[in-house]
Amino acid sequence: MQSTVRYVGLDVHKETIVMAVAESEVTALEIGVWTAGQTVAVVGRDDGSAEVWDISTNSPLASWKHTGSVKHIALVQPEEGPLVVVARDKSTLWVHDLSGAHTASVETAHGKDDSISALAVSCFNDEWICATAHYNARLSLDGWFSCHSCHTDGHSNGRLNDNFTDGSFGTPKRVLSLLGVKDTEPWAWNGKMADLDTQVRHSVTSTMHGGKPTAEQVRDLTAYLKTLPPPPALAKARGVNDPDSLKRGRRVFEREKCATCHTPPLYTSAGTYDVGVRDEAGETRFNPPSLRGVSQAGPYFHDNRAGSLEEVFTRHRHKLANQLSAEELDDLLHFLNSL
Repeated sequence: MQSTVRYVGLDVHKETIVMAVAESEVTALEIGVWTAGQTVAVVGRDDGSAEVWDISTNSPLASWKHTGSVKHIALVQPEEGPLVVVARDKSTLWVHDLSGAHTASVETAHGKDDSISALAVSCFNDEWICATAHYNARLSLDGWFSCHSCHTDGHSNGRLNDNFTDGSFGTPKRVLSLLGVKDTEPWAWNGKMADLDTQVRHSVTSTMHGGKPTAEQVRDLTAYLKTLPPPPALAKARGVNDPDSLKRGRRVFEREKCATCHTPPLYTSAGTYDVGVRDEAGETRFNPPSLRGVSQAGPYFHDNRAGSLEEVFTRHRHKLANQLSAEELDDLLHFLNSL
């Protein structure tokens, strides 16, 4: 399943809808496109009700009643079949078939690892429930920004961010991509975050200056992160394929002992290494980011000092044991761009 729209949170449309039907607090809201093409608000309420409202006429189109307060709601278009409304309370996932054929529900034990968020990802192959937390600015101080503000759709905005998660101040670091992050422990530039749950909690309270996230919010964010695949290689996306150059580039990679830090198949490792750069606090040891999708990870180094992959080796001579010829550099870049 793929959601027809991205989660947008409680926005200005909430006031219109609450004014129309004010007897119960709106706890979840998404804006989407209905079967006839009209823009609608899909609303979840504290009393367990869920409704679809035509925004242009401010009138209800459909409604349902659930046993608990609706925490998340979405309009979802499956690859096959009719449009459905999916709602979640504390322990139940409800799927409403808008053709009127049926309503389905799945219950799980609240508080376990197989929470409704993770279940939704595995059962419906769709990350909308978990993504609501990623786009939720209410996790931050004064609703200033969300995870998405820096990690755009789970990737990176490519900018520097003094996010405090490495225990320092005044040492801005590049915002790392979260694509493929489930496989790249430990986390943070200094490698001190041993598990994703700890990293998520620390990011919310330290980087976002928010309050302590609930266990449910941490589960949602972690489950969302685990759905993100590694970024694709630009060479493959562009159809660039030179097998001979790739083989030569791999040999250069191995000869220069790049795999000491960037160990296949994940092209990262758990240690921290001195790579000849330092931050404003004098720190010289960093955990190596994965090279999977490195062609889409620039600028490079913790402070964006290298504007391109080529600059990593020509201007900064990143951990090279030997001087590379122009041909060797071209082959190495071809290999890296294929990862």
